[in-house]
Amino acid sequence: MSQSPSTEGRLATLEAEVAQIKDQLQLGAEPRNWLGRVVGSMSRYPDFWEVRLGREFREADRPLGNE
Repeated sequence: MSQSPSTEGRLATLEAEVAQIKDQLQLGAEPRNWLGRVVGSMSRYPDFWEVRLGREFREADRPLGNE
């Protein structure tokens, strides 16, 4: 029958792993500006421009002051 690690040993291992994860996150931390990474990401696809032109066409057909 194998012995299970003590609670203190398991806790020490867990604390060491959490500290390692924190260090890794701090070294590779990026700014949390998710919008900056997304804006313009679809513009390289030809369909993006067709959708934009369709929207402009629909908006041009609306009466003024009806927004």
